[in-house]
Amino acid sequence: MIVGAYTLDLYCDLPGNHSRWDPAFEQYVAQAGSTCRQDARRDGWKLNLRYGVAVCPACAGKGWMAIDAIEARDKLDLEEISRD
Repeated sequence: MIVGAYTLDLYCDLPGNHSRWDPAFEQYVAQAGSTCRQDARRDGWKLNLRYGVAVCPACAGKGWMAIDAIEARDKLDLEEISRD
């Protein structure tokens, strides 16, 4: 028997609001990606598929916008590159 499933692992893209060792993380499993995304949004996650950004319910409740998450993620990526 072959069983198909889709797994969506979400990490909050605002790392400054979470401990590095305890990030906001959630996993959704369904038969289709659209169902996983719908469940995540129902739980309060803000998703921007165009930019690949996820904001957890705690940060979304504080008024964080997707653009803030993009800027935070880009800044973090630049800092990691400069350390290498």
